[in-house]
Amino acid sequence: MRQGLIERLVPPLIDLHAARWTARDRYELRSDARRFVNWESNVAGKLGIGVAVDYVLALGLDAIRARITKQAAQLRSRLCEIPGLCVHDLGRVKGGIVTFTVEALAAEDVAQALKSRSINVVTSSVFSTLYNMEARGLSKMVRASVHYLTTDEEIDLLVLPVADMQA
Repeated sequence: MRQGLIERLVPPLIDLHAARWTARDRYELRSDARRFVNWESNVAGKLGIGVAVDYVLALGLDAIRARITKQAAQLRSRLCEIPGLCVHDLGRVKGGIVTFTVEALAAEDVAQALKSRSINVVTSSVFSTLYNMEARGLSKMVRASVHYLTTDEEIDLLVLPVADMQA
């Protein structure tokens, strides 16, 4: 943090790391950027992220990316087979997020119908990507995500009910 800003900003919370207790009714904030560091920390979270990084490195980033790319391509392909469904993903290189709309159905209704079957998707509205969606005439889309753990059977669990919505 730039030294000139430190004195002008108030920490969101003050604890024994950010300040020194000088009397029953007074404290003195640290004069350096450590005034914004909390004494308490999420040790389990820090250990967990370390284990996760080790796990990812053992699997290999290239293998993970290849699997996600394959599963997302399979999901896109299967969804594109459904009449009245439009996949909206752009770009030469596509990631694991697959966006789509179902003709004559609101994105929220599709998401809710899938949620009732314990299938997790979300909706993305024009307010999260105003220029892009306005230019394409979109207001809301369904967003499904695959991971390297996503199985072919799980892709079926998403695609089949969406196809039934159009039947």
